[in-house]
Amino acid sequence: MALVLLSLIGEGISQHWPKIRRSMQLIFLDLAHQTSQKDLCIQWKHGQGSLHLAHFQQLLLDFLNEVVQEPAVLIGNSVGSLACVISASESCQRSQPLVSGLVLLNCSGGMNNKAIVDDWRIKLVLPLLWLVDFLLNKKPIASAIFERVKQRETLRNVLLSVYGCKESVDDTLVEIIKEPADGEGALAAFVSIVTGPPGPSPVKLMPRISLPILVLWGDQDPFTPLDGPVGKYFTSLPSTCKNVTFSVLNGVGHCPHDDRPSLVHQILLPWLADLPPT
Repeated sequence: MALVLLSLIGEGISQHWPKIRRSMQLIFLDLAHQTSQKDLCIQWKHGQGSLHLAHFQQLLLDFLNEVVQEPAVLIGNSVGSLACVISASESCQRSQPLVSGLVLLNCSGGMNNKAIVDDWRIKLVLPLLWLVDFLLNKKPIASAIFERVKQRETLRNVLLSVYGCKESVDDTLVEIIKEPADGEGALAAFVSIVTGPPGPSPVKLMPRISLPILVLWGDQDPFTPLDGPVGKYFTSLPSTCKNVTFSVLNGVGHCPHDDRPSLVHQILLPWLADLPPT
């Protein structure tokens, strides 16, 4: 079985996956940046144009078709989860599907928060988001903001705000996130992700997917909270879609696989073992 772990911003490319590697082919795929995981990561570099979820979808499907060459289980976190959903919905329309299952960790409602316009928290800050978009389209301002954002102390504070287990936010994790931010084209990727179109909603795509789906959700996530529109949708999904398994991870934040990997593996490994052969 092939398991493809999709990363869009360097998250999850960590040391927490050796158990899974022993029993199946595990591939880390970083769609937005280069990474330093030489023998584990397939490296993809975007061009200087805008990044869109449709772009990630095509890259992922081409990768599955040309490199993996067998139906794979896709696992993603946040926007990476949404890219997996978009790719799986397209794959299901093919005579020979490229995807055999999905693992979604705190799935995002869009490329950025402008997708969640029915959340009162987003409505309150929507004018601020528009202002940020305006400023980021001015290259000197965008460059200054990005230089500030990618400072180690800034990254550490952001990570501490989204991880339930604060001990998981160590120097290694900070460097994993910072390294791609120092690479060529990182500023363009940052601006595109923040200001670009949010892409399709998972709410519209999930009913099209009949594959086995495991959804894990950290209940301390400030980005995609369990009581927000997207969290509520996924919580209710197993009642209408029998192919979906949903589990809440208590005390866990936005990145469960790095925050508390042992909790994720306790659920993920048995679920993978029960998948039908492809």
